[in-house]
Amino acid sequence: MQLYVSSLDGQGLSMSNSYAKVMKNDALEYEKQFKILQKALKKKDKDMAFAAVQEMGVAIVDHRQAGRLKDDDGNIPDVAEIRRKAGFALDS
Repeated sequence: MQLYVSSLDGQGLSMSNSYAKVMKNDALEYEKQFKILQKALKKKDKDMAFAAVQEMGVAIVDHRQAGRLKDDDGNIPDVAEIRRKAGFALDS
């Protein structure tokens, strides 16, 4: 998830927009919860693991919606649709 946000920056896109900050925070939260999940698995703590998985799911959904990688119906749009919504011209 962080790699995707980082790639936006690497393509010369401005990271000062609010959705990129949301996406970056969601990626960090996902990684945090993944580490908690790993600890829970070692401890065999199913409640802790379940809570971590739930939070990971929330972070993924927020990340995808912030980056317009998911529509309101839960469908993932194709690259052309993402570019159109973001205002980028399609390559001919």
